[in-house]
Amino acid sequence: MGMMYLDVLLNEDDNFTVNGLYIINDMRGFSLGFVKQLTPALCKKAVMVVQNAYPYRLKGLYFLYAPAAYDIFLNMFTPFFGKKLKSRFKVFREDATEQLYEYIPRGVFPEEYGGEAGPISKLN
Repeated sequence: MGMMYLDVLLNEDDNFTVNGLYIINDMRGFSLGFVKQLTPALCKKAVMVVQNAYPYRLKGLYFLYAPAAYDIFLNMFTPFFGKKLKSRFKVFREDATEQLYEYIPRGVFPEEYGGEAGPISKLN
């Protein structure tokens, strides 16, 4: 999720800072070539921004449809997580995405993710 979205939410939605945020990343189509561009310093900066720089409550950081090969990518970030973020970080493999609904109700997801909130085109 781009930081620009967080800026817009902070400026336009007071509920955002009060109620908190779940960041959900769909890993389908993600290229492992992207990992080559990441340095430990960049990973640390990204985590520090998400974890410490924005005045919001991060309720969860979830990765969906994550193939096992992405462990390298995800493990580059986790050493920089604080205790609270580590407890809220979850990876759902391609065959285990149904487990996400144990954390967030199915009803808030669009149909494309097995939810009941309607199609993405209408939710936008």
